[in-house]
Amino acid sequence: MQKIIFKNIKNYFPDSKKQWKKYLKYSVPMIITSLFFSLNGFVDNFMVTHIDKGVDSLSYANGWTAIYGAFLSGVSVVGSVIVGQLLGAKEYDKVKMTIRIRVLVSVIFVIIFGGLALIIPENYIYFFAKGQISQKTLDQSVKYLRLIVISWFMLSWTTPISSVLSETGQAKYVLYSSIPSLVANVGLNSLLMYGLKMGVEGAAYASIGARFLGIFTDSYFFYKKIPEISITPWSLFKISKNAWKRFLKRFYAAFLTIGVLFLIISRSIMFNSAFPEGSIGQKDWNIGAAGIMGLASTITQTFLAVFYTVSSNVAIFVGKHLGRRNFQKAIKNASALKGFHTLIATFFSIILIIFAFLVPYARALASGVYEDITSRGFEPSYAIEAQNVYLNQLKWILLIIALWTPVWMWYVTSLTLIASGGKTNLSSFVDFSVSTFSFLWLVFVTYVIVPNTNLSLALMYLIFQSISIIEITIFEIVYLKADWAIHIDDIKRNPLSILKIVRFNRKNKYLSEQYNKDE
Repeated sequence: MQKIIFKNIKNYFPDSKKQWKKYLKYSVPMIITSLFFSLNGFVDNFMVTHIDKGVDSLSYANGWTAIYGAFLSGVSVVGSVIVGQLLGAKEYDKVKMTIRIRVLVSVIFVIIFGGLALIIPENYIYFFAKGQISQKTLDQSVKYLRLIVISWFMLSWTTPISSVLSETGQAKYVLYSSIPSLVANVGLNSLLMYGLKMGVEGAAYASIGARFLGIFTDSYFFYKKIPEISITPWSLFKISKNAWKRFLKRFYAAFLTIGVLFLIISRSIMFNSAFPEGSIGQKDWNIGAAGIMGLASTITQTFLAVFYTVSSNVAIFVGKHLGRRNFQKAIKNASALKGFHTLIATFFSIILIIFAFLVPYARALASGVYEDITSRGFEPSYAIEAQNVYLNQLKWILLIIALWTPVWMWYVTSLTLIASGGKTNLSSFVDFSVSTFSFLWLVFVTYVIVPNTNLSLALMYLIFQSISIIEITIFEIVYLKADWAIHIDDIKRNPLSILKIVRFNRKNKYLSEQYNKDE
């Protein structure tokens, strides 16, 4: 019995030293790249901690940056599946057209989405603040939002091409590209906020400068390392009808993915509603969920960069084999990736736990709280008491996130694997359904449990995240039941229903045994 259990567990990890090295070879550059990318956001938030309501202001405004990022992720979900399999089949012209679609769709969306942000920025901020926000916070948020929209246009180019670099196994060059951007962001933030005293606007200008530099560095490696599938901005409209059909019939999955990420981002509305400014600790401390949750999100994104490796690893180690119809190899790698990703996530969780216990001693993270209270004539000891409460809540939220992270990594990998073959829409539909249920649970916690109890923000967050037990159960059942290992051209979809999937028999002439041999 023990041997059987050990064998089953062993199937969920790389089976040789060579395979471990291969996974790490592609994953480590992506993790470091994602770490640097996340550090850009952390730098902005950390640099404004000394500004009264600085973190809160960026939290409200960057909620919309996150929503645009959700759209880019949705496009990437569909694009990476297509790119992975087409690369495996070496159909480079089709890959180019898919990349053009990814960029073009992103640009069109940002023109509409960003344009509205410039016209009605106050409405954008109130969406997350739910009207419970000071005038100072609102003014700072609006100023930051109007500027940060510029960086969204840059992301519509850099995000797709850097994603393709990762999906083609060139992640180390994305890493090289991200280093100058991070250095520029730190330098510009220091100059504009501490030197020129520009406030939150300085953080926005620093981000714009870093993104602008990223256009040149990302483009250089894109053209240099994968010239066979490189595109130019003036060739964006060179897309065939079949390429659009291939992309759009899967775009349902993109919309569902966007919906999932939108629901996740919108959770901040519930937390802000349950704990508005002045509801944590003493009222005159002006502490609410926005600042604490915003900072917690920024910190965890930095530590949990491993999540960004999932789609690229699946495209490299699973998608390519599906494209060549090496189904057994794809399934074997799929199982190994689940354990590999979860183990790496556990490693980063341990680091986050250590960091969380150091948070109460990092008073710089709550310097804005201290400045706000003392500037209104209160004693320093009173301000220090407020800092203690702020940092203690932050510590516990980070610990909760760290403990759940390996679980999240396991089912995120499962969902990505389901999408890598013929069940992209099914994967997104299940994810959207579960996320909707999760959001409704948060609404119940916010408006029923919290008002009738003395729950702290951290305890509310713990109760909400208990839903993860149900989530992983549902995702694993779908993963085990769904026959996801399918070639991209071996299924026909009814565009009116994601559940009516008609697939070819694997024993037919399209799927001869020669493709199922391991490489």
